[in-house]
Amino acid sequence: MNAQKWTTAISDFVLTKSKISIVLVLILIGGLISQVPKLKEDFSYRIWFSEDDPLLAKFDAFERKFGNDENVAILIETPNGVFTKESVELIQKITEKMWLAPSVIRVDSLSNHNFTEATEDELKVDPFLPEGDELSEEYLARKKQLAMKDEVIPQYLMSSDAKSAMIFAKMKPALEEIPMYKDTLDYARNLEKEFGDGKHKFHIAGSAAINVTFQEVSEHDMKTMLPILLGLVILFLIYSFRGIGGVIYAFVIIAFSILAAFGIGAASGFTFNVMLSAVPSTLIAICIADIVHVLMSYAIFRKQGQKNIEAIRSSLDKNLMPTLVTSISTAIGFFSLAPAKIIPIANMGMMNGYGTILAWFVTIFLAIPLLKYFPLKNIKEDETSETKKSDYIGAKSKVYTKFLVRFRIPVLISMTLLTIGSFVIALDSEVNSDPYEYFTHKVPLRVANETMEKDIGGSMGAEIELDSGSVDGVKDPEFLRKAEQFQNWLMDQYYVSKVVGVLDIIKGMNRSLNAGQQEFYKLEDDQNVIAQQLFLYTMSLPQGMDLNNRITLDNQQTRMTVLMNIHDSKTVLEEFDKWEAYAKSIGLNASVSGKVPLYQKMNGYIVETFFESMGMALVLVSILMIIIFKSWKIGLLSMIPNAVPIVIGGAIMHLLNIPIDMGTVVIISCCLGIAVDDTIHFLANYLKHRRDGYSSQDSIAKVLTFTGPALVLTTVILICGFGTLAFATFNPNINFGIMTAIVLGTALIVDFTLLPAILLSGKKDA
Repeated sequence: MNAQKWTTAISDFVLTKSKISIVLVLILIGGLISQVPKLKEDFSYRIWFSEDDPLLAKFDAFERKFGNDENVAILIETPNGVFTKESVELIQKITEKMWLAPSVIRVDSLSNHNFTEATEDELKVDPFLPEGDELSEEYLARKKQLAMKDEVIPQYLMSSDAKSAMIFAKMKPALEEIPMYKDTLDYARNLEKEFGDGKHKFHIAGSAAINVTFQEVSEHDMKTMLPILLGLVILFLIYSFRGIGGVIYAFVIIAFSILAAFGIGAASGFTFNVMLSAVPSTLIAICIADIVHVLMSYAIFRKQGQKNIEAIRSSLDKNLMPTLVTSISTAIGFFSLAPAKIIPIANMGMMNGYGTILAWFVTIFLAIPLLKYFPLKNIKEDETSETKKSDYIGAKSKVYTKFLVRFRIPVLISMTLLTIGSFVIALDSEVNSDPYEYFTHKVPLRVANETMEKDIGGSMGAEIELDSGSVDGVKDPEFLRKAEQFQNWLMDQYYVSKVVGVLDIIKGMNRSLNAGQQEFYKLEDDQNVIAQQLFLYTMSLPQGMDLNNRITLDNQQTRMTVLMNIHDSKTVLEEFDKWEAYAKSIGLNASVSGKVPLYQKMNGYIVETFFESMGMALVLVSILMIIIFKSWKIGLLSMIPNAVPIVIGGAIMHLLNIPIDMGTVVIISCCLGIAVDDTIHFLANYLKHRRDGYSSQDSIAKVLTFTGPALVLTTVILICGFGTLAFATFNPNINFGIMTAIVLGTALIVDFTLLPAILLSGKKDA
């Protein structure tokens, strides 16, 4: 059965069996929507990886040995310095309260920092600022002096000028169940409200706060963007159809398609996350493309004097197969993301693909039958005889086509040069991402992190696992000296603010056991002495403050925490390689681990996703075009006006300093699938007019007359749909939205200039 027979068969079904079609669609869509309540939210780090991912397996192994490296970091900026009575009491209260926060298993601050001190013949390991001590001026002055010259406290638990203090609340491991990030962060925020006095400023950051911020920006963006987008859609549709009829049909398709797509996602086990928050905006724009083409053609045929049923059939005859093909091509673009190793990107692609196919299905089998019973109002028959002629061509279309005929060669040359130049520029684009720069400057997390880096240094960093190679090897002086050399080298790096580990504990114990003399702040040469020092230290610790998070139970491995103020993946990954290379050069077995490397090493997956999805989309869409037009020549030719906007978009992205990250990596696949829609509509109608005997020039003019307005309107709506992402607070979504809108706008221009110029440069009409 050829395309025309399929079109006739489907038209007959939806127009003669309208009620059956409506009922079947409602049953199917209702069943899918019933699955939506099963959709769960998950904004933890684990959603970005498959359960068998080697990066995740490595981090899980780290957690089993040392516990979680996630924390809620609280910076308190004081009005008169940390070592005042009111500031110390505040730090003590917040520290005590944070022990009770959900999922928190340890709290580190100036208040409970294990401080080793020798007094006469007694060795004491006590909290640095314990509750109960009288906070006299003399006492606080002495504590400030001790803190300022301590090797660990400055740039870790307080700023170097002692004006700000840090509190780290460590989270439980996520091996068995996900920590309650939201509850923990809300708890910390409530403490800020409870103890905030207007003088002390609180800033809350840390890796746990990143997880929650993903959720919060998702909720914010949906509440902000969707009303804006829906308002624009309503205005466009009312203007186009001079009434609310088109709005109602569009919203039926939008609601059913999006909810049904999320129903499929829920049934497939997807979880709602920050990437899926962009799906509704994307689908709103895509969902109405089909109905706009159908309704605009329907309105034109009604204006030409056709009755309701006749106009519906004429609209289906013109649009059914082109809209099906465009829906398939758009879905291909999205489905090409399905193999991505970054799970939220794969799920986003699948959800958008489902929604695209559902939108076409609901348009044809629900909206069209409803149109039979509820036709659009306010469509007046055009009384001018010219528009009723089958060979009618708009005057403006004729003028523009003549312009293209005259200047087709300059158009081809200029587009070729622009594409080549853009390609060269786009080649310089780099893969890079920054977890904190995922958020705009108005997001509190980013403000907090920037303040922490200014006052203290890094609040986050990487973990380094050091393996001595043998049980109790952590106590081996030779191993510890290599670790010390490595730590000193790390501290010399410009971006490192602090390295926290057991070395300072061991050296501090040695100093304390030798009457506090500074020259004894060093490692002893005897392993037994070092073992005794560690034993004495651990025997003096309160519950929950032991060294199990720093040394494995068999004393074979230890952990260094490197706090740093760089976090863009390109730089960070380069530095991680340097760390491991330097450690190896001094005979130290070191491996970079922790949450930061886990996120940053997704760069490799981004590159892989970029090439896989782009290649798959190009091949599948090209095959589709060849099949549809039954010509490899026309099929491949049709890819030219779709490749050009993507190349130009790549150049613009580079010029705007937008890197390839989890947001922009999906642009090519999505845009290729969507941009080809205009080309399909243009070529399908052009070839139809050519078969009807029109010249190339007149065929293009007729396409511009009857198909052009729908292409412009759908593109404007798509641009608005993706453009609303510019109001997001998640930068990858912002970049995705802006660049997609730019590429789709460019695609329309190319389809109205380069494509007809190519067609007009073919064989001369007989």
